Amino acid sequence: AEGLPGAFVRALCEDGEGNMWVGTDGFGLARIKPVVIRSYGREDGLAGDCVLSICEGAEGELWIGLIADGLDRFKEGVFEHYGTEQGLPNDYVDAVLCDRNRTVWAGTWGGGLSRLEGNRFVPFANPGECSGVVCALFEDKCGNLWLGQQRAGPEIVRLESGKPKVFQLQSRVTGTDVRALAEDKHGNLWIGTQGEGLYRSKSSQ
Repeated sequence: AEGLPGAFVRALCEDGEGNMWVGTDGFGLARIKPVVIRSYGREDGLAGDCVLSICEGAEGELWIGLIADGLDRFKEGVFEHYGTEQGLPNDYVDAVLCDRNRTVWAGTWGGGLSRLEGNRFVPFANPGECSGVVCALFEDKCGNLWLGQQRAGPEIVRLESGKPKVFQLQSRVTGTDVRALAEDKHGNLWIGTQGEGLYRSKSSQ
């Protein structure tokens, strides 16, 4: 779109007011109204200019995952930063999600999954099933949390009442990871990967 600060778009999120938020690689964050684009960068308080993930929180705030710069919360024009000093395992936040219980989850590259408790992130205590590389987060219509991750190959993990179940995806490409998850109206889970295209699981139950 004309007016974007950069052409490399990594993340999109529509908020409750109908604004489209665009995360770019190297040019920060942009907000698109029907005819107006407003950009945000380091000079506005954003911790970094490479945005990997965006989601809207329970109170209308935005959560913004960054490459090498942690996670920012944006509310009423003010950025609040979360990094390793606030409990994140590292500053590479590939995925962020606020679930229906108002819990904020962060998936990192190399540090696995964490969730916000109070003002600090704490690691999800199941390292045996959850990889250190979590690139996608999704909540299905039943309230189950899904992780897209990489270990020996691409995997998805379903957390049902906090208990993980791992599903391995057949892959011919070494180092493939799951980058996107979505559910259609029939309950099928769609899985986007880096290097192996798109998968469909016929049921997310």
